[in-house]
Amino acid sequence: MPIIQLVEAERYSGIPADTLKKYCQRGILKGVKVPKKPGGTFMVWAVDTDVLNEYLGKQGEITYTTLYNGWKVAMLNGTLTGKPMGKGAKANIWSLDKYWERMGLQPDIKEINGKRLREFYGMWEPNHAERQCFYATKDHTRKALLSFTKYLVLEGLKMPADVDDLKAVPLKRLYPPKKTVLPTEKSIQTLLSFNESWRHGRGYFDYVLTHTLLHMMIFGGFRSEEAARFKLEHIDWDNGIITIYGKNNKIRQVGLWPELRQQLEIWLPTRAEIVEKTGTKATNVVLQAKGVPITYNALYLRIKRLAKAAGISITPHGLRRSCATFLENKGMPWSMIKAILGHADIKTTQSYVMTDERKAVEYMVRGGAPLVEEVKKAEEAQAMPNPWRYV
Repeated sequence: MPIIQLVEAERYSGIPADTLKKYCQRGILKGVKVPKKPGGTFMVWAVDTDVLNEYLGKQGEITYTTLYNGWKVAMLNGTLTGKPMGKGAKANIWSLDKYWERMGLQPDIKEINGKRLREFYGMWEPNHAERQCFYATKDHTRKALLSFTKYLVLEGLKMPADVDDLKAVPLKRLYPPKKTVLPTEKSIQTLLSFNESWRHGRGYFDYVLTHTLLHMMIFGGFRSEEAARFKLEHIDWDNGIITIYGKNNKIRQVGLWPELRQQLEIWLPTRAEIVEKTGTKATNVVLQAKGVPITYNALYLRIKRLAKAAGISITPHGLRRSCATFLENKGMPWSMIKAILGHADIKTTQSYVMTDERKAVEYMVRGGAPLVEEVKKAEEAQAMPNPWRYV
């Protein structure tokens, strides 16, 4: 069979010439360089029709089910992301299945593109009669389609431009994200006091464990995962420094705020009893009753259960936001709060701080002049060593 240039190959196969050229460059199709005109010097890509027929036949034989199963394996063994996926893989699989169900389409890789994703987003706008989809669902669906398309690129059935096509579809919130926070010291004390008084079948262990977690997130700025990973060797009692292993194992050091130090000293004897009773070898600061380190889910449910009983809308991450607001109300600069929370961008820190509205009103009424009590507190703070240490 003859060798044909890509313009002819496009008419022959129905695949755009630019796509065929990229296939040749990437080795998906075995192409050769030939003169554009006989005897000319300008070289262009060309393919053998036998090779093209073989590729088209292979493409037709691959079923969606085969690709779907291959994608699941690629996620679980780490081919797509460089490391095996766990919950993320399950979320992607569920979201892709729901995509076909909600769109009313038969599974087909041709139906995965930016245009269809826009249609999917449009189905769930507020003016739609059957709106059932929220921002998180749309975000999960987008991630699933991107993941599947990247797998198809590896298989030579899609191009990187198809991934860019999906990325170009803007994902906008219909409503602003709900940010929970304890905006004042009074609201912080309200939650802590409720935990001290709330029994509801709880013993001392449940109270002191929850109280320690509250203190770690409010006065230490811990993320939930950081609180779960926090270990005894990360505490330098002599210098009042704690080391926190954050996202992507980024390390930061902060000081022991007095309330946090006091609560850890209350908690550690209880922890020692658990170690003695269970014989656990775990060095995590926060242990559950059976001697195993607390998990993210257990921590989240513990905080949410307390907040619901107290009638306060707050989440574990909201407690971390409360730490930022608490420090800002104490007069700490944003740059220092950024270092304490381990943020890479100051804008993230700014979004965490929920300034107390009452204090803002009082400040404007005074024309910016500080209260006498605030001046006195500032003078006392200058005379005392700062309990926070930064790196």
